[in-house]
Amino acid sequence: MQEAAGGAELRWLAVGDGAVRFREELEAGAIRTAADSSPLHLVSAGAICELGIGAMAVAVQEILPDYRRRPDAELALEVAGTVRTLSR
Repeated sequence: MQEAAGGAELRWLAVGDGAVRFREELEAGAIRTAADSSPLHLVSAGAICELGIGAMAVAVQEILPDYRRRPDAELALEVAGTVRTLSR
């Protein structure tokens, strides 16, 4: 992580369900993790609005989904033995 920051001495704070789940691994890499009960692990409307403020405005027709993984429906069909692909 320090390399990603250009060698700067930054203190990273991991939040979210992944941070809670992988606390040991993160902390072994010198990354702090918020306490399990911390509200920092929750998605907040304010944080989403801050992201939106910094985004470039585009026409509604240009907004496309950005899938990070295969859809659950496609995975379920694969498990059921159906060989259809739902994603593009």
